[in-house]
Amino acid sequence: MSKRMEVKREGRGYLVVDEDETLGPFVSVAAAFREVLARGGRVHLEWGRTTIGGETRPKDFAARFEGQNAGRIYVMGAGTSAGLWGAFPSGHNRETSRMGGGSMIVDTRDEAIEFIERKFTELMAGVAQRPSANDYAKAKGL
Repeated sequence: MSKRMEVKREGRGYLVVDEDETLGPFVSVAAAFREVLARGGRVHLEWGRTTIGGETRPKDFAARFEGQNAGRIYVMGAGTSAGLWGAFPSGHNRETSRMGGGSMIVDTRDEAIEFIERKFTELMAGVAQRPSANDYAKAKGL
């Protein structure tokens, strides 16, 4: 499991808080997120209950960073994935115009949180997201 770090706005830049050490300021959010990746970490997002139509849903959580949606996790309710956690990253990196996406089914809430935070950190750092290989590509060794 990778280490969680905070990225905070400070004046016109951003700071990275790694336990007791504060780094920065960084001139852009992407630079701050790249520092988190360089240290082998992921950004600790703000987590809250998902609210739809004014009602909160059980075992359903949404992640945010500076008011931006960063992803959602919830317990799957039907089929072969019933009882497992679905993780669905999102977000928008305005510096690169890239959008977050993808999904993962995992056993625990902690695994789902780590997946969302890692994917959002990569998105905001400007790391190219390579799509997962499909079965054909895997068979061909691509």
